[in-house]
Parts: sequence; structure tokens; C-alpha cells
Amino acid sequence: MIDMILFLLIITLSAIFMFVIGPILGKLINKNDINKIRMVIRRVVFFVEQTLPNGGSDEKKLLALNYACKIFEHLEVPVSTEMLEVFIESEIYSMNNNNSIKQTRL
Repeated sequence: MIDMILFLLIITLSAIFMFVIGPILGKLINKNDINKIRMVIRRVVFFVEQTLPNGGSDEKKLLALNYACKIFEHLEVPVSTEMLEVFIESEIYSMNNNNSIKQTRL
């Protein structure tokens, strides 16, 4: 009787892991995903700056966010909008600081 209960318990726990915990763990972001995110965000921000040089900063950020969301959906990389906003802001800050450093050296 105890063997049957243990067997059913093991099968139940295995099913829970396969159908609940497994898919959740599969959607976690790993280091390769972070590198992809950085690379894509950098290119998206450069693209927006190149194609919309006279646009407002809010307009550029929204455009970059939309492009990035579409790209990551296509790549099947699970990234939240909030995380993308952080990466975009960080890239813009980095780009602005690099430009100001280059201008002061001239």
C-alpha cells in the first residue's frame, strides 16, 4: 500500500515539475540573453539616433522601445518592458557621456 502511495506521489510531483516548473525555468534569462539584449539595445539606439536626429528624446525612447520589443519577440527572448527601458536609458546615458568626453578632448 505504501509503495502505491509513493509511486503516485512521485508521478504527481514529476507531472507538476514537467508542466509547471519546467516551463518557468525555461523562460529565465541567462548570461547569453543579457549579452543579446545589450547588443540589440545598442544597435537599436544607434539606429534611432541615425534615422531621427532631430526628434524629441521621448519620441526616440518610445521608438527604440517599440523596435526592441519587436526584435526580442522575434528572437523569443523573454524581456519585460521595464527591463528594456532600463537598458535603453543606460545606453543613451553611456552614449551621451561618450560624446561629451570626446567634445571636451577636442
